[in-house]
Amino acid sequence: MRDSLARAHMSRMLTSEAKLRRLRALYESACEAYYSSALALVEVERRRAHPSPELMARESAALRMLNDTRERYREALMQADFSSPLG
Repeated sequence: MRDSLARAHMSRMLTSEAKLRRLRALYESACEAYYSSALALVEVERRRAHPSPELMARESAALRMLNDTRERYREALMQADFSSPLG
């Protein structure tokens, strides 16, 4: 009985860890996309030019993706159960 509980817990732990790794990779990718689009905006503004609507939309979408991904990652961290199954 204890062995089956331990195996089930280990399986849940590995699933949680895999989900966290996947979400962390998505979060890092979203960070890079946002920083890239924000830097493009800064470069346009340094030239005292007006950013195109496409550039503004890309930055806005990247920021939404970053915030959404960060929230999903945070929720997964809070739900992750890494405690011992045997107490």
